[in-house]
Amino acid sequence: MKNILKSRTFLIVCSWIVITTSTLLNAVLRGPFLQWYDYFILILASLLAGALIIDLKKVVVYTLITLAATYALSLFCLSALPILTGKIIWAPETINLTLEAGIIMVVRATFPTLWIIYFLVALIGGFIGESLFNDVL
Repeated sequence: MKNILKSRTFLIVCSWIVITTSTLLNAVLRGPFLQWYDYFILILASLLAGALIIDLKKVVVYTLITLAATYALSLFCLSALPILTGKIIWAPETINLTLEAGIIMVVRATFPTLWIIYFLVALIGGFIGESLFNDVL
């Protein structure tokens, strides 16, 4: 049973990272800020993941892991991927420029409202998961 819960938690966190990264990249490439439906998708994913992870301590840790992985993947897609695919010339100046632009775009779109909302909704989901599903699993 423990192995199933570990693999289930791993799949929940991976899908949470993919949903968050894809929504963030879609919003950043579409415009400088997130729209209401982007927030809705992120809140729903965070609430569901927090409720399915069940343990409140794990929810806090996995929220931080998800945020770190989301920013790492977003920066990779916005800065390193265009250079690796050959869309941007490989030079030290362009590497620094694309990395700085990626950092600015991601932080401008998410700081601080998304970080706070994301963390609080995951905690609410963890409370819901502990109160509803703790006896079941």
